[in-house]
Amino acid sequence: MKFINQLKFESLFWVGLFFKLILIFTLFPEIHNKWFLNFINFSIENFSINPWNNFLEIGSDPMSYPYGPIMLLLQLPLSFFGYIIDNFFFTVNAKNFFYYTLYL
Repeated sequence: MKFINQLKFESLFWVGLFFKLILIFTLFPEIHNKWFLNFINFSIENFSINPWNNFLEIGSDPMSYPYGPIMLLLQLPLSFFGYIIDNFFFTVNAKNFFYYTLYL
């Protein structure tokens, strides 16, 4: 707890956090919207043990999500939470926001 209290006064930490947030929300969207988020959305909406096979069967690009199951397991919970928020509250991009925060 002492470490967290010290962070309140560390200006370098806050500058770094602010800079990283700007980079995440300005540089990532194009690449992630084009490739990764389509696969994550498909995995949430069409749950299966092997979403890669199902994703390829519908004719999608095999390089859309070049990561393995561990990466998918790390990204799926927050993305799923954002997906639920988007569906219940009709908001836009909560799923993307939670996905991007994983890179923080």
